[in-house]
Amino acid sequence: PSAMVSLRRRMADGVEITGYVELPEKAKTAMSIVAAADYLLGFKEGDSPSYTAQEWERLVTEHFVEAESFVITKKTKKSERQVDLKPLVYAFEVRGTQEQPRFFLSVSTGSVDNIKPELVLSALFEKAGVEYLPESIWIHRVETYARADGDLTDAFIPLLAMGKEIRYAKTEQ
Repeated sequence: PSAMVSLRRRMADGVEITGYVELPEKAKTAMSIVAAADYLLGFKEGDSPSYTAQEWERLVTEHFVEAESFVITKKTKKSERQVDLKPLVYAFEVRGTQEQPRFFLSVSTGSVDNIKPELVLSALFEKAGVEYLPESIWIHRVETYARADGDLTDAFIPLLAMGKEIRYAKTEQ
């Protein structure tokens, strides 16, 4: 079987390998160059959203898009600190149907500022006066990015675009 099939067989339930590449020899490790990721979040089957997609769009616009800041209290094992998520969230959109809204988030991810999409969504729920139940939300990472050649702007490239396809020669049996 192909390497992709072999990898997929070894993954935990719910984890799917969609591609892999060989990074250039002088590249840093993949995890050290991760700078951003796109996520899609939605309500699990049987869990009904508190608002329609249109109402969630209004809340995202009011509390995030048009707001000067989006400050949350980030708790760690040792401390709590105020963090403005606005500069660390590159996109926050409502998608899906009116009855089943979904949230698209593009966030800073990696070793510098690692923002979890559920942190952003739970903060929105709190600002909207809605209880956030993590067990009612599914999270799907859509894409992972690195900064383009050390670019310090918001220029990102997908990790899969940084390497070359790995081809294995078929062995004789």
